[in-house]
Amino acid sequence: SSAASDVYKRQRKNQTLNEIFNSLKKKGEKDIYLIHSEKMIGEDGEATVDGIHFTDLGMMRYANLITPFIKKMIKR
Repeated sequence: SSAASDVYKRQRKNQTLNEIFNSLKKKGEKDIYLIHSEKMIGEDGEATVDGIHFTDLGMMRYANLITPFIKKMIKR
């Protein structure tokens, strides 16, 4: 099914990003961070106009996810 295919593609992309991130960390990269975004924008369908591009609500949810991380990094 298309939904199963989408899930597989998303999982594969996440796996690839994690592999790249871990490889860079092993090579000594210090200032690189991975913010996990599972359920980042909710699951009600209101956060995007088309499944990709954020609405105002989607941007607010995204900001709420990353703001604490950014504040922590600024304090370093």
